[in-house]
Amino acid sequence: MVYYATLPPRVEIVPTTIVQTALRTETLPGTTIVRTEERTVVTTLPPTKPPVTLRFWCDKIGWVSRYKELFKEFEQKTGIKVEVTGYYDIDAYIATIKTLGGGPEAPDVFTWWTGKTLEELIGMGILMDVGPAWDANPGYMKGARDMVTYNGKTYAVVNCINNWVVVYDKSCFEKIGAKPPKTWDEFIKICEDLKKAGIIPFANGWASWQGFIFPTEILVRMYPDYYEDLNAGKASYTDPKMKEALQLMADMGKEGYFGDIDYVLSLASPTEVPTSVKMLAEDKAAMIYYGDWIASFLKSEGYTDWGMFILPNINPKLDKQSLIIELGPIVANKGTPHPEETMEFLKWWMSPETIEKWCKAMDFVPWNEKVSTAFLPEPIQNILKIVAETKPRAILRYWEAAPTKEFNVRDKFISAAQEILKHPEKIDSLMAEVEELNKAYWAKYGKG
Repeated sequence: MVYYATLPPRVEIVPTTIVQTALRTETLPGTTIVRTEERTVVTTLPPTKPPVTLRFWCDKIGWVSRYKELFKEFEQKTGIKVEVTGYYDIDAYIATIKTLGGGPEAPDVFTWWTGKTLEELIGMGILMDVGPAWDANPGYMKGARDMVTYNGKTYAVVNCINNWVVVYDKSCFEKIGAKPPKTWDEFIKICEDLKKAGIIPFANGWASWQGFIFPTEILVRMYPDYYEDLNAGKASYTDPKMKEALQLMADMGKEGYFGDIDYVLSLASPTEVPTSVKMLAEDKAAMIYYGDWIASFLKSEGYTDWGMFILPNINPKLDKQSLIIELGPIVANKGTPHPEETMEFLKWWMSPETIEKWCKAMDFVPWNEKVSTAFLPEPIQNILKIVAETKPRAILRYWEAAPTKEFNVRDKFISAAQEILKHPEKIDSLMAEVEELNKAYWAKYGKG
């Protein structure tokens, strides 16, 4: 009889191998002869990967804690950590991303914007094709994917999809006996009545990025075709339509609808939105105008006495209500040292389960049909109902739609609008400067 008895392992210093020794014993009649024979059994182990930490950057400083809380679940599920960094200064954030240019020092994943702002990074060749993250999660809004797809490649996943609406304080409206306006004249009367009651109509800040909000909001309610032609290189900033919209904006400022002009022009990131929300909650102001992502800030303030409405068109000849849309994307660095882990993160982010948790935490409208909208606050539910019934004209927000790159028409227009708020007599000269950049941009990059 011959058998092998396995001895305890003798581990040698050999990378990823285990070596064992066995005894070979032979038994003969009347005697026992034991012969020792070393027999090597080599087991090769898979190499062990060091722990991976993905870097996630965002321009939304107020959302950092929410990101961190949700990313803990991803780490528990996969063992992959996600380190979150929030930027206070949006201009610095943009400059940093462009400077790092998709190299190893750039974040693995980061928030950005759609439209021409996204096209600029695509043109730099620094973004990963994230189509597999969408493909792995059917049920998404096709229109959302179309907004971030260029030449057959999808360059972003969704962080949020928002309608831009007016948030109003119910108690302030009750004080003046007002309801959400149906016409522009009704809206102006509400602003006048609020002033008489000692209440600031709007609490929005105007510094930094916010300078585009009211001039473009007014423009799309007067001349939406012109607005879209402008952002496609088919119209001029010196057109009388632009002057009319900017003059109305300046007149509203002069009438006190935006509060103290010097103060609002100083109200910049990161305090602008929280300050505006606090003024609303304290009944110092009656309205703010932002994307419906503002609901998360209202919740953080513990403020519940609010409603929403879509600002009425100014031009009564328009057959459809205009509604500005914002899709906030998350993009991935093509040069990430962790491409597999990055894609795993993006697939997890786009799953219905994660979308539901994120949207519930932020009061966002989900972008996957498998996720119910029943959790949304009543004012947002009402806006969705109005949108479904009236089918307004969806218009891309100016921040995403306007030209950037080296000519940066967008930022030039924003700074011009901020100056015009105090000095409307400069409309012609400032718009001529914007148009000079606009012409140069489209001469180089072609008409849209």
